[in-house]
Amino acid sequence: MIKKKNADILRRVLLTLITIAGRRSSETLACAFIDAIIITLTKKYDFLKNVEIKNITYYEGAREDAIFISSAVNSVKVEKIGDAIESVIRILCMDLEEETGLYFLKEFKSLIGDSDAIELKRYGVDLELLRLEQLHLHEQLEKRKALVQHDDGSEMKEIHTNILEYTWNQVASFKYRNNVCFIYDKTGKLLDKLHLNQIIEYYVRTLTDFGRLVKKSDSHVVTEKEYQFLRMLYERDIDEESAKFLLELTDVEFNHMIQQLLRYEYLQHISDNEIKLAENGIKYVKEKILFEEAVKP
Repeated sequence: MIKKKNADILRRVLLTLITIAGRRSSETLACAFIDAIIITLTKKYDFLKNVEIKNITYYEGAREDAIFISSAVNSVKVEKIGDAIESVIRILCMDLEEETGLYFLKEFKSLIGDSDAIELKRYGVDLELLRLEQLHLHEQLEKRKALVQHDDGSEMKEIHTNILEYTWNQVASFKYRNNVCFIYDKTGKLLDKLHLNQIIEYYVRTLTDFGRLVKKSDSHVVTEKEYQFLRMLYERDIDEESAKFLLELTDVEFNHMIQQLLRYEYLQHISDNEIKLAENGIKYVKEKILFEEAVKP
């Protein structure tokens, strides 16, 4: 049997996961959710920077074209590819109740097919072991929560939680942009804004930090490109395409920059397709301009 390339098996896995996850919400959200997982996991698996997931609904003719994977991943050791695949699957299962998670894995194994399931074993991905792991997942999480509660607090940071002011029955529709899902009721009133990156980071940290739920850093070092963009917004109105052209950024790089600036509240959404400088952003730009003026010869 001819061995598949890393890019081929990774694309096959991601397409299958999007198909399954899309049935539980929509393929648009599934693409966004899994793309957020990939971006988060690049901190551990650097080669995932070569993976980009577009909205699959625009690629009905050739769905595989919605997933862009550089040939650079073909030189990565299969064990590392397998570890990354397992991480993505685990994170997706964490968002499901125990029984649903088991069905998710059963459906994945069925859709991926026997040939690719065997190929995945070459990558160190054993779907049966993952199923058994899912059986104990919720019990393990309860134990981890108990560890947190009994911790002396010296190595743990505060976790902020939001109490929802609405129920699922009130949700009528949603829109997605820049890794934020906008939830609306039947009258069109905005109920909530869910930042997918923050949700994914919670899952990743819960899985990898031995039960210690660590809050993200309160600070962010603004890059030169980010500052240039913030200053553009401060000095004039500018559209997305113009900003990408002036900053010489790809779609992926630009979207990641926006997500970071939204996450650390340098930007804020004013609608599902429009952003503006937040108070933090205005303050940062003003202070930076004053500093630049002060150090001029």
